[in-house]
Amino acid sequence: MGGSCIKVDLQDKMLEGATVSINLKSGKVLTRQIYTGGYWCAHPGKTLHFGISDTDIPERLIVKWADGKETQYQNISKNHHYYIKR
Repeated sequence: MGGSCIKVDLQDKMLEGATVSINLKSGKVLTRQIYTGGYWCAHPGKTLHFGISDTDIPERLIVKWADGKETQYQNISKNHHYYIKR
């Protein structure tokens, strides 16, 4: 069984605590959060990696910035690296 991925690179002055979610057609939601400290399960940088099965279809990418504002993107594709700047 193979797999695909989506990479998301966030660029903002304040990334600590920013969250990225990818909604899949199957109803699953994949979520990653950025921490700059040494927390358990923390992501140590600004590039987030989402593993997606070949059968899943991504529908929406949602960024919740550290200040609470939200940005949404439709029509995202597997095996792409998205650079999102605010």
